[in-house]
Amino acid sequence: MNNCYFIGQIVEDLELNSDNGCYVCDFVIEVEEKWTNKSSKTQVIKTKLNCTAWDKGAEALVNKFRKNDLIFVEGCIRHDEEGIDYIRVQNFRKVS
Repeated sequence: MNNCYFIGQIVEDLELNSDNGCYVCDFVIEVEEKWTNKSSKTQVIKTKLNCTAWDKGAEALVNKFRKNDLIFVEGCIRHDEEGIDYIRVQNFRKVS
């Protein structure tokens, strides 16, 4: 199965675009991984993930979310023709 779940911060303003008559919203979230090393020092790695939402999901995303909002994203990882991995968003919600 190809299911993934992430909680991250939206890093840029969202735009609703059209692709062959379908709405699409390409956006980026930044997720953090934190752990404590052997010296008891907190370590953080931040990773940016490309995401794409389609149709009604894209419309709702643009209407409900803004840059810096914390979002839960559920989707599957895809690989496009240009060799770039992205998350095909199937579900999302705001994290308080």
